[in-house]
Amino acid sequence: MEKQVTENKRNSESVDIPLFMRGEIVETTIVDISHQGKGIGKINGFPIFIDGGVIDDKVKIEITKVKKNFAFGKLMEVLEKSEFRIKPACEISQVCGGCDFMETRYDKQLEIKENFVKNSIMRIGGFAEGDFKFNSIVGLPKGDELYYRNKATLEISTGGNRLKKGGTIENLEEVKIGFKARGTHKVVHCDKCYIQHPVVSAVIKATKNFMDEDNISAWDEKWAQGLMRHMIVRVSESSKEVMVIFIINGKGIPNGEKLISIMDEAVYAEGYFLESVCVSTKKDKVKNGEIYGKKVEVYAGKPVIYDEMMGMKFEVSSRSFYQVNPKMTEKLYSKVKELVGATENDVILDLYCGVGSIGICCATSAKYILGIERVHDAIVDANRNAVINNLVNIRFLEGKAEEVLPMLAAGHGDSDLVKLVQNANTVILDPPRAGCEKSLIDSVLKVSPEKIVYVSCDPATLARDLKIFAENGYELVEVSPFDMFPWSVHVECIALIQRVK
Repeated sequence: MEKQVTENKRNSESVDIPLFMRGEIVETTIVDISHQGKGIGKINGFPIFIDGGVIDDKVKIEITKVKKNFAFGKLMEVLEKSEFRIKPACEISQVCGGCDFMETRYDKQLEIKENFVKNSIMRIGGFAEGDFKFNSIVGLPKGDELYYRNKATLEISTGGNRLKKGGTIENLEEVKIGFKARGTHKVVHCDKCYIQHPVVSAVIKATKNFMDEDNISAWDEKWAQGLMRHMIVRVSESSKEVMVIFIINGKGIPNGEKLISIMDEAVYAEGYFLESVCVSTKKDKVKNGEIYGKKVEVYAGKPVIYDEMMGMKFEVSSRSFYQVNPKMTEKLYSKVKELVGATENDVILDLYCGVGSIGICCATSAKYILGIERVHDAIVDANRNAVINNLVNIRFLEGKAEEVLPMLAAGHGDSDLVKLVQNANTVILDPPRAGCEKSLIDSVLKVSPEKIVYVSCDPATLARDLKIFAENGYELVEVSPFDMFPWSVHVECIALIQRVK
């Protein structure tokens, strides 16, 4: 008979007694959501992190791990459903690792994310509620919460393979194209992803059919063999152009013309055009999340696709960073442009600039903009994008912002670039999730701009960096959250920082 412990019974016990044993069955209520998207239940004040919980659910869980100050639990049964719990649109949401909030009502998701941002700024950054203006989160209108992503990065698997006599590689299972199951390395096949553009599903089906028919092998991580590893699909809603990139363990795709033809028909049936198919060869294991090989080669069509945003045209290549939610990106960039408030006298540094989209959207009002980005393809795109949009007051440099800015700020390098950096009165920061390196922050402080507009996809690292700026002569003026990634735990935000006069 299972041992079951209720919240009331726990509350009557001494806190000196160990609260839980691994494998124990307990009941609790989800009172909060962690930054990793786990439900938080508390028994006698002791937090338990639970996958799949919705705020206000009363649940039965099994304790899976016990630490000194918290525990982890596996959801066994929802005893009383929360008013915020909904039936997920996606049939595989409970096993796929892609969406954290597929069972949570959208308005509640927005509330949770808004609290994530506010609490991070106050708890990690050390700011009080009245120290800065905090704007309500900007979300998508009702009906636009699904199918919003313009880029999918997909795993390809056949559950392993074996080498037959004669060197032929045989798949052990059917082809799966999708995402890794939560907490595992197994791939969950995804015929239809409810957050990806519908074209993505069409390309998945076409590729799976081709691989099944032609017995094309997939990568086996254990034995480091098999051909097809990853597939990336990019879609432009404005131009209706589609790009597909295959990461393979080999020199080419057998009968690749057939694959291109099948994909072309599938994409066209959705009202779009397959304009670019690229291939990158990678034979070693993925390290630090880098799935691409050293080079990306055009297999068919063009090396880029085009997109339009805020009246500007953008060229996007295979490896370029480009925001994945077009409708929210326009809202986000409009806010950035408002906070930058560029005039004909302003020199702006656009750090971690990607394909130059933020800087280009601000360039029509500024005196000059200098962008810095480490990804070669993105810099090529950025400079091309400046030409496409007839902008002569913007330039993009290839290099790590953490290395290039300190050098220029110290007066080393091209004299014109040194002068631009030293005269900059506004800095735009859009770093990766890890935030800014200390050396970059030190260089920005040395430049001493009047204002800094910080775009972040991680409230915790944003708060950490804001604290450093606040300790060095700057004040936090305003923070605005944006729901760039509905149904996931992630949230984008913008902060305005000004030099104290």
